Amino acid sequence: MSTPAQASPSCWVGAAVVRGNAWYLAPNYGTGVATRSFGYGTTGDVPFFGHWDGKSAQSAPGVVRGRTWYLRRSQTSGPAEIAFAYGRTGDIPVVGDWNGDGIDTPGVVRGRTWYLRNSNTPGPADVSFTFNAPGTPTVEFGLGYTWAVTFDAGTWYVRQLQTSGPANFTEHFGQAGDIPLAGGLYIPAPDCTSPSFAVVRGNVWHISGNGGPDAVFGFGHPGDRFLGQHY
Repeated sequence: MSTPAQASPSCWVGAAVVRGNAWYLAPNYGTGVATRSFGYGTTGDVPFFGHWDGKSAQSAPGVVRGRTWYLRRSQTSGPAEIAFAYGRTGDIPVVGDWNGDGIDTPGVVRGRTWYLRNSNTPGPADVSFTFNAPGTPTVEFGLGYTWAVTFDAGTWYVRQLQTSGPANFTEHFGQAGDIPLAGGLYIPAPDCTSPSFAVVRGNVWHISGNGGPDAVFGFGHPGDRFLGQHY
């Protein structure tokens, strides 16, 4: 899984849950206690964290509602500061730094085709490809740019190239029925070269330990939206 990478203060992530439009953040693993909360979006939105424009060292919330993306620049309540339409209703939205410029931008998965855009603006995809792997689309980030990933009953299929084809490699972590989270440096590492995989089972988080013990802790309620927050 090794690939060239540069150290970055934002290559590891913390736990977050969204309940209705309330966001709860817990950067300290094992405590299960939120240290920050705010309101953003509406019930039914698809939530994400991202560095939307490079102006803040801290990731900020974003939501997708239908085909409209509403992004905020800080971890605070308030209106969207960036809004645009991308994709079609019914697409599966994903977020990543697709070109390694340090800014997270939208993508959508339609069937098994990924449509990625390199700016937070309306317009056509900058890159599209078909990823022939089963399961739920998610991503792997923290290694210079974001990879396309799917999760299927405990198997992670990772495509490192933004070209059509099968997985470049697979990993096994989790089980059928788990909720997969975007992969990243959940366990802090100074070189940002050892990404973790993470799943939520009920409200229990399981994070792969990269050769050490896995991290297991409870945070949130079953039925919450679970996601990682960049730092």
